[in-house]
Amino acid sequence: MPSLKLRLGRSWNEQAALGGGCSAGGEGGIRTPVTLASKAVFKTAAFDRSATSPRGLSHPETANGGAKVAPCLRRTIFAPMGLRMEFLGTGTSQGVPVIGCHCAVCTSADARDKRLRSSVWITAGDARILVDAGPDLRQQMLRSGQDRLDGVLLTHEHMDHVAGIDELRAFNFAQRRAMDLFGLPRTLEAVRRMFHYAFADVRYPGVPELNLVPVGKDPFMLGAVRVVPVEVMHEKLSVLGYRIGDLAYITDAKTIAPAARERLRNLDVLVLNALRIDPHRSHLNLAEALDLVEELAPRRAFFTHISHLMGLHADVARVLPPGVQLASDGLVVESDDPPTSHP
Repeated sequence: MPSLKLRLGRSWNEQAALGGGCSAGGEGGIRTPVTLASKAVFKTAAFDRSATSPRGLSHPETANGGAKVAPCLRRTIFAPMGLRMEFLGTGTSQGVPVIGCHCAVCTSADARDKRLRSSVWITAGDARILVDAGPDLRQQMLRSGQDRLDGVLLTHEHMDHVAGIDELRAFNFAQRRAMDLFGLPRTLEAVRRMFHYAFADVRYPGVPELNLVPVGKDPFMLGAVRVVPVEVMHEKLSVLGYRIGDLAYITDAKTIAPAARERLRNLDVLVLNALRIDPHRSHLNLAEALDLVEELAPRRAFFTHISHLMGLHADVARVLPPGVQLASDGLVVESDDPPTSHP
């Protein structure tokens, strides 16, 4: 794939001022007006071929009311499995608008500038998978119209990614089974502490029924779906991204080791966090995210976990190269291409 680059600097002839007058702290405590002065060198092609609708796959096999989990010793047959991903939320831990902020982004009338906490819903054939369960989960599920869930992939234990776990009891009631939560042992232990009442010996009626399934770096099965964990670093905290087929979802990354990057090759769709314009100690900024897209060369890339300090969606969209875009809440991405390779 031809190279792609967006470099940020004062040498670009066309200045684009984004997001003016932010008075709220946001990620990293920035309280100054936000501007983008960018130099763009676009050399992209073949990024933006539209995908077709997903096709069906039989319901995943389950064991003990949940997903059978084991290192993958066989290849899952992905054709005729289609992949569909819906962005339930694309904001940071504060969401957008931020409480008490009157900047151009937080007061924008553009629906794309309204961002709930980051999460996605993935349909892989007939399997329905949630990635992260943040504090906006109830609102997200009602808006999306979901009524069945096969399992939850947790990236890490920060509250904007797990605070909505109690809402999973609605699926318990509807499906009459415990909900499987997959994550690092450290993440699952945090869930056990936060929602201790769900794991008590004597439980109040109606608490969520949760089945905690520890995973590591090895691929595992969620029913009939092969899931490949991708370890990234959120400053000094290990966070899991996930690859399913030719689709990968990465959030809260600052650095990605070479071995993990190999698991992100040959992708149709890469979702990557991009917090804001200015650098941040624990999140990728826009320039860093674009550098990774250039290196990994997915067919399409979408940025999420976006702060109000990024600027107005419409303004940022104008300086992004073809095939790369800011995600927005409710955006649906589809792919039915079989994987070209398995990491």
